[in-house]
Amino acid sequence: MKHLLVIFILLIIVLTVKSQVGEAQKYDCLQLNKLTSKQRLTNYPFNKAHRILLLSFPEKTLSFPLLNGSVDWENVKDSVTLNDDEIDSLSNILFNVGCRANKIVKNISTAVGVDIAIIFIGSSNDLVDYIEICFGCGEVDLYVSKRSKTIGITCNQKLNKLKQFSQACALRL
Repeated sequence: MKHLLVIFILLIIVLTVKSQVGEAQKYDCLQLNKLTSKQRLTNYPFNKAHRILLLSFPEKTLSFPLLNGSVDWENVKDSVTLNDDEIDSLSNILFNVGCRANKIVKNISTAVGVDIAIIFIGSSNDLVDYIEICFGCGEVDLYVSKRSKTIGITCNQKLNKLKQFSQACALRL
């Protein structure tokens, strides 16, 4: 009788662990959409941008540096203008990579700050919009600030994909 009870308890533990692993996996990144480059570039803010840049900031930058609605370049450590291939890669990460759950539930993070930003510059050299990314937070929220909306679908590895992308674009982080 004791053997049956032990087997029953072990079975419950195994099933519980297996369901928790399956729950975490549904938030793993995968190629969710198959939008072409042309289709991705019709989405905001890509469709309003004449140039797209990555910016890095000095340590302990608490928020995106704005001065009268424009980038405060005095508080930018480094910037890289993306070429067509890099824009294609970035838009693929943002719009085609996501998770099966279609939405990820996030824990509240205590980290504050911004490590890099993706900025979208219009044809008049005006700031169309920007996305702040905090690698120290361990999360990415694809929130375009001026439109107050999220673009793309986040997933467990998207932050790492964006970090690898920014490093490949020669930002010194």
